[in-house]
Amino acid sequence: MAAIMGPVAINGSVDRVADISPTKLEWNLVVVVARLYKMPNQFGGKDSYTIEMILQDEAGDRVHYSIPKGDVGVFSTLIKEHGFYAMRNFIVKPVGRSLKTTPNKFKLSFYLRTSVSVLRDEPFPLNPF
Repeated sequence: MAAIMGPVAINGSVDRVADISPTKLEWNLVVVVARLYKMPNQFGGKDSYTIEMILQDEAGDRVHYSIPKGDVGVFSTLIKEHGFYAMRNFIVKPVGRSLKTTPNKFKLSFYLRTSVSVLRDEPFPLNPF
């Protein structure tokens, strides 16, 4: 299960979404959730199967981010559309043949060491369009 961090001071370097590649796991992003949608369970029921997001950094670059079924319950109350977050440590994968939601050729996924922290102050203006 991914970790939820308390309030975090943004110290050190913050990576840009445009620089993301599979060359490392320890990325440090400050982003806004420009879009958030829950994928329903294909077998019916009320539970979401995954949470899918479009994250945007201060430069306006965007990347697709996915929270797997096992972590949906924890993060569905923490992560909100148009919220600002510090996110660290995730898996970077090629988009492949899946639906391309951003121009970025990579997408991000949670894993055991992923951490998310809600930022109370907006570090940059939101431009959701």
